[in-house]
Amino acid sequence: MADADYKPNQDTRWIDIQKRTFTKWANNFLLERMLKIEDLVTDLSDGLLLVNLLEIISSKSIPNYNKKPKIRAQKLENTGAALQFLKNEGIKLVAIGPEDITDSNLKLILGLIWTIILRYQIQKISGASGSAKNDLLEWVRKKIPECNVKDFASSWQDGRAICHLTEALKPGAFPEPLENLVGRDGLTNATAGEDAAEKELGIPQILDPQDMVAAADELSTMTYISYFRDYEANEAKRRAADLAAKIADPSKTIAYGPGLEHAETGIPAEFTIQTRNAAGKDINVGGENFDVKVTGPSADIAPQVVDNNNGTYSVTYVASNPGKHT
Repeated sequence: MADADYKPNQDTRWIDIQKRTFTKWANNFLLERMLKIEDLVTDLSDGLLLVNLLEIISSKSIPNYNKKPKIRAQKLENTGAALQFLKNEGIKLVAIGPEDITDSNLKLILGLIWTIILRYQIQKISGASGSAKNDLLEWVRKKIPECNVKDFASSWQDGRAICHLTEALKPGAFPEPLENLVGRDGLTNATAGEDAAEKELGIPQILDPQDMVAAADELSTMTYISYFRDYEANEAKRRAADLAAKIADPSKTIAYGPGLEHAETGIPAEFTIQTRNAAGKDINVGGENFDVKVTGPSADIAPQVVDNNNGTYSVTYVASNPGKHT
């Protein structure tokens, strides 16, 4: 189609597996617009679902397509607009035209969806090797070296690798000891692994466990496993964002209270520090260390600072001499 990895073997099971997996993959995005593909062969014929899928996954708009196609010419106009969009994105398309989609050529449609998956799902986190398959495989090997994963086919048949990968990304996510997997039925393992991944990592089961065990289609397995790598990347970003949200920015942090406006000698004066992050939002956890000094007419005063463990800090000082204090 448009990538060297697209080499279906003579076992025709790959057709049904890809059809199931690619349909679920697309619907995972189309849900955003309350749309759904029921049959990948026929439902793309008017181009509307394909256009919507491309707009969602690329975060771009496709102009000048017919939103209510009825005749063949209008359908071809839409499928042509989708293919032209991909070409404008720099994606090389070979041996497919608007009529192949409108006329429901399943193998070419599967090839087209794989090209879209490869560009927008798998290659978006790319390594240096230049091969999407090798990059993803190398990532898997680093995460679960104990499973000796060699490919996206037979290495997943016993179901152990998917369980180990889920546990590696979120320790404690798999509900039982991994030692229990050895010698157990592959479908049982694969089902348990996918269930845990969906429940604990939020990874949709776009690949049926029985299709993973069948090991008849590398591309479907690659598509599913790419979600796990996405999870790790997104989790790292989320942790970084959470950390940044909890770090006080001195330029945004404020202080308020009567102790900043006036005080009486010998009587404790109080004010409050409210920590804020770089975005200017209040922080609701403690843990910062503040160096607070009150300078008076005779000597500096060391106030007492109490961490309230909610992002605020209570400061108390006592002025011993009258005069201006800073």
